[in-house]
Amino acid sequence: MMCVHQPLQVLKGQGIPTPFLLQLCDEWGNPSPDQRVVVEARSSRQSLKLTMSVISQPVDAEGKAQFTVLAVNGTKGYYQLNFRGSFNKKPIRGPSVFLTVIPDPNKPVGLSVEYDKNAKLPAGGTFPVFSVTVVSDEGSPITDINPADFSMLLWRGESSTPPETTPVMKCSKPMENGKNDCYYFREKSIPEQIGPHTIRFTMRNDKTEVPLLTQIKINVVPNQPFKLAPTSCPNIPVVFYSTEMSSRTLVENMTLVIMDKFGNPAGQNLKGRVTISISSPDQERRRNLPLFEGETGSVHFNLEKGEAHISRLAIMEKSPGENGATYVLTFHPDVSTPLDPFQLNFHFYNDVENQQKMFELTKRKENLTAAIFQFAQRNDSFQKLGTLLAQQFQNANYKVGTLRNEMNQRGLNIPPSLPVSHIQQMIREKMAEAAQFERTARRVCSIPNNFSGPDVVGVVGHLAQIEDDDAARVISWHLGGDMDCVITKTTEAARRIYDDTRGNQQVMPLDSIRKNASGRPLPHIKNGRTLFDPAGNPVFARHLLICPKETEICNSVFRNLLDDTIVMDDLNSATNYRREVMKIQMYCSTILTRDGNRVSAKGKFGGSQNRAPPIERLRVFASPLPQRYYVLKEEAEMLREYHVAVTKKEKVEEDQRNHFKSLESPEMKQKQEQLNKMKLQLQGIEMQLASVRPEKRRSRPSAEPSNFSKRQRGDPFSPT
Repeated sequence: MMCVHQPLQVLKGQGIPTPFLLQLCDEWGNPSPDQRVVVEARSSRQSLKLTMSVISQPVDAEGKAQFTVLAVNGTKGYYQLNFRGSFNKKPIRGPSVFLTVIPDPNKPVGLSVEYDKNAKLPAGGTFPVFSVTVVSDEGSPITDINPADFSMLLWRGESSTPPETTPVMKCSKPMENGKNDCYYFREKSIPEQIGPHTIRFTMRNDKTEVPLLTQIKINVVPNQPFKLAPTSCPNIPVVFYSTEMSSRTLVENMTLVIMDKFGNPAGQNLKGRVTISISSPDQERRRNLPLFEGETGSVHFNLEKGEAHISRLAIMEKSPGENGATYVLTFHPDVSTPLDPFQLNFHFYNDVENQQKMFELTKRKENLTAAIFQFAQRNDSFQKLGTLLAQQFQNANYKVGTLRNEMNQRGLNIPPSLPVSHIQQMIREKMAEAAQFERTARRVCSIPNNFSGPDVVGVVGHLAQIEDDDAARVISWHLGGDMDCVITKTTEAARRIYDDTRGNQQVMPLDSIRKNASGRPLPHIKNGRTLFDPAGNPVFARHLLICPKETEICNSVFRNLLDDTIVMDDLNSATNYRREVMKIQMYCSTILTRDGNRVSAKGKFGGSQNRAPPIERLRVFASPLPQRYYVLKEEAEMLREYHVAVTKKEKVEEDQRNHFKSLESPEMKQKQEQLNKMKLQLQGIEMQLASVRPEKRRSRPSAEPSNFSKRQRGDPFSPT
């Protein structure tokens, strides 16, 4: 069988585009067409998972067998792909292919969330900033993620699955000076209810087969104590001038709790007492106020751990008060923190004849008023919803038009009536074409990139890409001693890495390097004029580097590492160029050639020291994806955004139609008729209350029961 010597570097999850073609040979090396021989492919370790078109097969009529590796998965490391033959159960030795599995620095595999874990989370407050990092397969952060791909969900409880109605919060806009490897969720509101909650951060795009997500558990605590309030809102009491306890009871079995402004218990560490008093409503002055039992104007209850329980509170027998009047019970907390008191209105009657009737009418009025208020709220909500839907449709329509115009300007002609299914098909086609570029084998940097942090820029070999293989080979070789150097922004960060690795990792802080001036021309150019016409296409080596991230910083790094190193086509043009530069008495820096030679700044060349080895033996800069790939990604992203906008517009349009239908539905008309009937009933009850409520006379004590007839009082208009 033919032996394969060249070691292969394969990104985890990717395939090997070129099939392995094996030839069956006899013992003298001649091709053998014996189709009884079966060839099998096996990995050297079980941890290497290979997805292949076929694992074993007999050779064809020419004695050949072809194997295609569709995907390679396994932990980072070195493996062997062994090919073995068998004939009548006898093994036939075959070649082995050495594979290096490299984690894909562009494949997202997880999310990391940072926030102030020591911060208290008071109800109704604002969360601390959540910083989300997308972690790649090799452990480094990924920076080229669209913020729109992130979402945040928050729900009450500790269940692993959010309710269907959970609202989705989106990532905040990037700040100008923010880190480009972090995505932030700022100014997000803390729930108003206390207790355990769950937050889920999700990222989904075309690089992830399933959404990446991570969940954190939080506990919302009460906000500042704000008010005293009952655990359940009581009905408006109605009390009478009576000796019966049931007719004099204001409150029964009521628990008052110190709460924050959102209704959460918030005073467990407070104690004192609650003082209850009776007063007239605002802007009303009454001579006689009802009195509590014991003929007192105020009563007190103990308050412990933020709670006070009132088993019963009643007015005194035959209490003073004005018939038909409304009074206010004020429950004032006497504690170390100023709090809003709880107030409860109550009605007082001393007309024995009409007490029961007034009580019943008042109850009916309260029920009708509450029902009408609910109807009014519902109608108001419908009106607001209609206005909101109209505004949403206007915004969605404007968004769709704006995006369509942008795409038309870029050559993506999108007619206004294009169906959503066609947009989805266009996205799939763009992504499929882009995926072909991603699956195509290309040069990768095999240097580990295990250092990260706020002040760590990265390993030199991962800071740039070079498109041309020949240039990548010679520049990577020239920088061989610097390729694994870690660049940091500060000396302190460099010292930390140095200490953590016990001095084994070389580092270079940006705050201690020389800031080279940019813009100096090649040696054969002076004052914008070419001094001679060079062959070999001279170009500064640093201009061949593509820095996808931290461009300004990386340019500074490579100006220091490469200085004015030049790249030319071959050794002959390089030596001739240097000779001509020397003639005009200009300085000539080191020249690298695409055929692998180096001419030093002193003019020295030749020998193994100045000859680059084959690219397979080097740790080289990765090659960038072609420009067409980025065009496809940009177009797909625009189409995806357009798809979202069109879908939203159609959804809002449908919601509008359904809203208008509901307004004209028989059910809505029936509810409107019910509302009109209730309003008429309320008017009738108010008229009855006005007729039943007795006039207040100054000549009669307000607390006296009105049990005298009109004739006894000498009413001149009473019938005889």
